[in-house]
Amino acid sequence: VRGGSGVYVSEHATPQVQAPVAGPGPFEVLAARRMIEVEVCALAAKQATDAQIDAILVAVEEMEREYEDRSSNESADRNFHLAIARATGNSAMVGVIQYLWAQRDTLWHRLKEHFQTEELLKETLVDHRAILAAIASHDVAGARQAMRAHLDRVTKTFSRG
Repeated sequence: VRGGSGVYVSEHATPQVQAPVAGPGPFEVLAARRMIEVEVCALAAKQATDAQIDAILVAVEEMEREYEDRSSNESADRNFHLAIARATGNSAMVGVIQYLWAQRDTLWHRLKEHFQTEELLKETLVDHRAILAAIASHDVAGARQAMRAHLDRVTKTFSRG
């Protein structure tokens, strides 16, 4: 297209190739989770009903039960974070957490495989129990701090390499 002249068809038009759009990297996702999930957790501590707290407990117990099976354990981990989001009573928060968990790409899984040690699994369960305890006692500040400590620890672990 030439302004003031017209549109011309070239015999050898250069194809417009667009590079694939990469999603956010694992540390971007962790940073977003830290900003968002800390406040989601605080809101859950304020709003959670007994039934919603029970759902969070079920997810923690599932992680403990599926301790040896990495895939099932990861699914239970996701269920834990989604149960917390549901406990806010805000479906938009649930959608945001689902989106963030969907961003866990191949690089994320490689990081997790590299750093997924017995120690990390144990620490995650301890973190999740602390988060659950704060939510169950409706301790807003405690829930916020417990989730922040959990996500900071995961980030620090993955940053070691």
